[in-house]
Amino acid sequence: ARAPSASIALSLLALLAAAVLVVQALAVRPRLAEAEVLEQLPPPSREASGPVVLLCIDGLDEQVLGPLLAAGELPTFARLVEDGSHGELATYSPTLSPAIWTTMVTGKSPAEHGIVGFSVFALPGLERSVFAYPMRTGLNFRLPPLLERLPGFEHYRRPFTSDMRRTPALWEIAGRYGPAGVYRWRVSWPAEEIDGFVLPSDVSLGEGPASFGGRDTSALDSFPPALWRGLPSRRTVDEAELRRYWRDGVEVDSGDPRVERVRRALQSSDVARILALYDRFRPRFLAAAFPPVDAFHHLFGVDRRDGGVFAPAIDEHYRWVDARLGELLEGLPEEANVLVVSDHGYDFEANHHALAPPGMIFAHGPAFEAGRRMHDLSVFDVAPLVLRLLDLPIGEDMPASDDRRYEGALSRRFREARPERRIPSWGSRADASWQPTESPDRDRILEELEALGYIE
Repeated sequence: ARAPSASIALSLLALLAAAVLVVQALAVRPRLAEAEVLEQLPPPSREASGPVVLLCIDGLDEQVLGPLLAAGELPTFARLVEDGSHGELATYSPTLSPAIWTTMVTGKSPAEHGIVGFSVFALPGLERSVFAYPMRTGLNFRLPPLLERLPGFEHYRRPFTSDMRRTPALWEIAGRYGPAGVYRWRVSWPAEEIDGFVLPSDVSLGEGPASFGGRDTSALDSFPPALWRGLPSRRTVDEAELRRYWRDGVEVDSGDPRVERVRRALQSSDVARILALYDRFRPRFLAAAFPPVDAFHHLFGVDRRDGGVFAPAIDEHYRWVDARLGELLEGLPEEANVLVVSDHGYDFEANHHALAPPGMIFAHGPAFEAGRRMHDLSVFDVAPLVLRLLDLPIGEDMPASDDRRYEGALSRRFREARPERRIPSWGSRADASWQPTESPDRDRILEELEALGYIE
């Protein structure tokens, strides 16, 4: 007779196989674009406005930003508010960043674009990974499949990868008509071949090869290959800069892992690298991850709420991000239309963002009105808004195409000069994989997600 653990394991495998087939059978399939429709599509107007830059600051929250803005401590965000438009950006639950970031660059729901979270289970004998886990609670997967806990079984969890995305991203669409760029956008690894460049990131925006965090850069896959060579090195951080992240008069051990986490964040040279790549390729569209604040919410939210040692850390990091954002805007051409978005906010009382607090959107450039407060936009409006700025048609299969709230974000002058165009669909990716590409950095990614509470 089989051992009890083996029988349980085989039963679980059978149940999981049945579950994944049902979930995937019910998944929404995006409509295919007619090839001749895309071939006959008129190119963007030669008189279209300047480059479009989409920046995502993971977790940017108005509860922190608002008081600092009112106190005059965020001059760059103040400029965005005064010279451009801004407002809340509604998101969805479960509030899992890889899914939301992919929605922002496809205009589609997770059921359509296929990136539904941080990781899947790739089980032996199954052609397709398990996307939806049978037991979970809220944001954190506190009850992972029992299969992982059975003795003798390998660790089958794998991070989502870009080749699993089932609908085209903005850089693929824009890349049909001129250079496009991707800088560390979530779930952009492995790098796709486009007209332009892709310096990718995994699901975590972490310190692995995709962010050249001092590891073996031979593992970094980019397009063109070895794109990272010649980019600016990491910033040097002095002790005075570090000490602003904890309370005055408190001595903190230099070996404290929280100090090291702050140090790594402040070493970021993302701005210098983004500008170097922009100057090299001159993309008409650029999607870039900007230094995030969400990890600081997770790590230091309790200190901020309860007056702990690192109580100043979150506010100080917003000031730091504001300064870096100012450097980036100064390096971009004046005619650029810049969208700064966040995928969600944060609930500091509960110390999580499981209930989908809204993110933020700032729109700056010639296509927007100064000093305007925008209303009723969501993460589904980001992709159509970018397409409008690029003078490209909106896919009618994008959910936001029905109510067209993204139109209200544009100035009347822009709307009158460039009426909206439509296309049935930008299609789907016929070669999308149901299995993730094995990452050489998998263990680091999973460790980082576990440290932030996304997986157990």
